[in-house]
Amino acid sequence: MCQIVQSHALLSLFYQELGEVDLMMNDAREDQDLKELAKEERTRISQIVEDIEKTLFQSLIPKDIADSGNAILEIRAGTRQIHACILFVFLLCRYDYIHNILICDNGIEM
Repeated sequence: MCQIVQSHALLSLFYQELGEVDLMMNDAREDQDLKELAKEERTRISQIVEDIEKTLFQSLIPKDIADSGNAILEIRAGTRQIHACILFVFLLCRYDYIHNILICDNGIEM
């Protein structure tokens, strides 16, 4: 829980910094050097915010013993086979999305 609170506090701080950098970019209309520095700073802060958000979202996912094991999901068609197909495609897309966020983005090879 402490990690979640710290991540949220950091995120709030960097959101505030992003607002200040945006104000600086708007105020520096004639000064190109200042505008370029503000743009670089905004890019740097945006990357940090993205990393903190990813860490925060991952820490909000509840831990479960079953998460470390494998699962088999069987989908059977009922009276309407199209419903089973739609459910399968939906679940496959969700699995792919979660796999890309939790596994691929962290550099873990499977």
